[in-house]
Amino acid sequence: NNMDEARIEGMMCFFNSLKIQFIMAIPPQRIVDISPYVQTNLIIIKDNNHVVVENFTRNVLNF
Repeated sequence: NNMDEARIEGMMCFFNSLKIQFIMAIPPQRIVDISPYVQTNLIIIKDNNHVVVENFTRNVLNF
């Protein structure tokens, strides 16, 4: 959460250059910064004893 947009961009470019699949957990306010660099965005919502996993698309962000 303490990373600014420039550092996030550098980190994501590095991760993409590795050509590996990785899983990241990020705070909700950073999804706008991360989503352009990944192919799949999933959001996990916890409701009491249930967990829902939803596909989070760029359409939701109005890109």
